[in-house]
Amino acid sequence: MIPTIKLLEIEIHSFCNRKCYWCPNKKIDRTCHTELNRDVYIDLLKGLKNHVETISFSRYNEPLSDLELLKDRISLARLLLPDTKLVTNTNGDYLTTLEFDIDELSIMDYDNKGVEFWIKKLSELGALVTLISHSRICAVHENMLILVELNWSTRVGIIEDRGGLLHSNKLSFKNERQERDRPCYEPMRFIGIDYTGDVTPCCHIRGDAEDHKSFILGNIYTTPISEILICKKRSSFILDCVISDFTGPCKFCQKDAGRYTKDNGGIYS
Repeated sequence: MIPTIKLLEIEIHSFCNRKCYWCPNKKIDRTCHTELNRDVYIDLLKGLKNHVETISFSRYNEPLSDLELLKDRISLARLLLPDTKLVTNTNGDYLTTLEFDIDELSIMDYDNKGVEFWIKKLSELGALVTLISHSRICAVHENMLILVELNWSTRVGIIEDRGGLLHSNKLSFKNERQERDRPCYEPMRFIGIDYTGDVTPCCHIRGDAEDHKSFILGNIYTTPISEILICKKRSSFILDCVISDFTGPCKFCQKDAGRYTKDNGGIYS
């Protein structure tokens, strides 16, 4: 029996235009634009029918950098998984329209542009602002909920070590990057798909990082997602995380339940 996944995080292409100091893309090249094959993507969606609650189109890429590709992949998801929530994050650099069929959009204010900038931007795009606070702006556009995370890069103690890929003492790590001694339930609820088709058990693990390759669960170009979800390697990884037997990329991770992997999660949770 295929288990239900709360969040599928998928890269429909590889490209990101930034090299943020808190992201492994600072050292891992993501300036190329390689697409996840459309037919492979369709097979993935068919294999997940009735087994995924939310799909996010962002991982270590910038999804809005190819809006037409994103629209196509959204339309396929709407067709094949009509009851699944569709969401994405963006750095906002390519945000010129809100005319795409997504349920929830998170915009990261990485450059600390602030409240006035984003209120003006959202208004120009036809969104209605519903809430403003020191850390966020909430808005709505037709059926799309929008969240702007304000001044993200100046917040203290929120950065996680991305599976051990970040080490700098200049970063303000969550819980000071202590060795983990509490269970992690994320791998029970999450699956990541890299643009290469690699399937990862955690949002911090990625197939293009040499230290993470042995933790990749499989590849959807060669193995159906239904088989990967029930494979022994995934079950063993989940068990290790539940009993707090952390090694490799998990040893100093401070990841807690994410926005869409927590119970009753959503954009404003």
